[in-house]
Amino acid sequence: MIKKADTYVREFVDTLNEFKIKSVKTEKEDFVDTVIDICQRLIMEIEEIMLKRKATSDLAFEAVVKEQDQKWKAIVRRLAKRELPFDVHPDAFLKVWGQFHTNMMKHG
Repeated sequence: MIKKADTYVREFVDTLNEFKIKSVKTEKEDFVDTVIDICQRLIMEIEEIMLKRKATSDLAFEAVVKEQDQKWKAIVRRLAKRELPFDVHPDAFLKVWGQFHTNMMKHG
């Protein structure tokens, strides 16, 4: 399901709280895991968006990735208004995407 930035903000906070309760990691590690988790959810939306739009070209794919990056930046702006233990980096989505894409190419 394609979600709005506000939904991801709520999920970010919920996921962070879940990690804090269940985890034996440091607060910083839980925070980073939450960032990665939300970025991975945004990556999973890419295929759904492509299918919904019946988009098949590389150009369309790049546009959807860019849209997801913009959604991430909207999430970051909304999270900045909350009292979180650490700042969320606006480039995190592209970093997670780059790692995901590299791993896909290696194993694809």
